[in-house]
Amino acid sequence: MAGNRAEIRAHIRSIAQTRKITDAMQLISGVMLNKEMANHHRVAAYAREVRLATKDALANCEDVEHPYLKKDGEGARYVLYIGSDLGMCGSYNGNLTRYLVSEIPQDVELHVLGTNQYRMITSEGFTIANEPISSADLTQADLKQIADEALERFAAGELGQVDVLYTRYVNPVMFEPAIVRLLPLADDEDGNDTPGYVYLEPDPVAIVESLVKLMVETTFYSAFVEARTSEQASRQLAMKAATDNANELLDKLTLQYNQARQAEITQEITEIVGGAGAL
Repeated sequence: MAGNRAEIRAHIRSIAQTRKITDAMQLISGVMLNKEMANHHRVAAYAREVRLATKDALANCEDVEHPYLKKDGEGARYVLYIGSDLGMCGSYNGNLTRYLVSEIPQDVELHVLGTNQYRMITSEGFTIANEPISSADLTQADLKQIADEALERFAAGELGQVDVLYTRYVNPVMFEPAIVRLLPLADDEDGNDTPGYVYLEPDPVAIVESLVKLMVETTFYSAFVEARTSEQASRQLAMKAATDNANELLDKLTLQYNQARQAEITQEITEIVGGAGAL
């Protein structure tokens, strides 16, 4: 019985240490989530205004022709996959990979941001076109460069479609994988908004080119920020669930420990009483 108590006590110590880690990670994820949410709201609002301005400009210069606006590209499909660098974030990585497998053909040109899922994606039959890139180390300038390279290749006819696959943030307990088309421009982009009148001077083509480039860059950056927000929300939920499970398991083990201790004490008392009776 004493050996059983020692095992339970060691198990309790181990789980208590794990609970400290998950509890600390939950607090850290909460702080980071608040930071990412604030950034997400700012960037999403700016990206929406850029899309509206681009839509207004295109609606008022229908005769403008530009490679970014072509609809019949014959080049390869280019997909930017925004994943995570770390695990311990619940089903975040698994859901994103399953969505990739179900929605994207394996012959696309796939570029992955985030180092966590390289092996998993490769095992699903996809060929990743880039070397591992840590998403945590990427700056807005880095993302702009990635978007600009895709724009140049699309304009040259090397790419026929450019998409971003990421995790859309719905609320702190709900986030879902999604695909956003960057190029060619979708006809129904913000379809509920009526275009305003815009007079473009002095060069409508140059203005449209600048707006389209800015829209692609901001949409890509907005998706990146939203994905980071979803990751932190998922990690906070996962760590909260782990902490709650640890607390529940500690309660059960503590009860078992007390029962074993009580049984041991009862046995000792019985032996003492039995020994006294024998005298």
